[in-house]
Amino acid sequence: YVPGSYVVSSLSTITNALVLSGGIADTGSLRNIQLKRKGKIVQTLDLYKLLLEGDNRGDISLQSGDVVFIPPVGPTIGIAGEVRRPAIYELVSGESVSDLIRFAGGMTPSAYPTAASMERIGREQIRTVLDVDLVAMGGTLSVGDGDVLTIPSVLDKLQDTVELKGHVYRPGIRNWVSGLRLSDILGSVDVLHSGADLRY
Repeated sequence: YVPGSYVVSSLSTITNALVLSGGIADTGSLRNIQLKRKGKIVQTLDLYKLLLEGDNRGDISLQSGDVVFIPPVGPTIGIAGEVRRPAIYELVSGESVSDLIRFAGGMTPSAYPTAASMERIGREQIRTVLDVDLVAMGGTLSVGDGDVLTIPSVLDKLQDTVELKGHVYRPGIRNWVSGLRLSDILGSVDVLHSGADLRY
């Protein structure tokens, strides 16, 4: 955000310089931060590895005259729906849907990955939607710049259940099994509020 020359201590690293300069702008790359020394790239830093995995091996110490160069952001892919960190992520060459889901913190327990959808800009610059079965594909689906992956939720309904409600002390949902009778659910009249109509 604030490019320019800065005086830093001899113990400063690439991330110290980034913090001092106000951080990376929205149009800057987080995956390909370059440290240039005498005109040559001596180190690249992937902030995703640092922020998401705690890997700081690329965050080396600076020397006098070094240049920390932030190139434009690379291909970006959005992910929405049942993931822990829905957002827009920058992917590098060779990464796939499984990497995108990993960056997003993984799927939530209520995710339904077999009915996911991928929105992308197709031929003639027209948006299209692809049905994606993430279970069958194993996360190997390739992604492109501008794609948006949406992972839906499981249906909001219960299976093999019986609901007890009305003039009872403990209404709620019970498990249904074959042969279940009304007396198995109620047990006795003690589960009913006083004044319950025992004839109906």
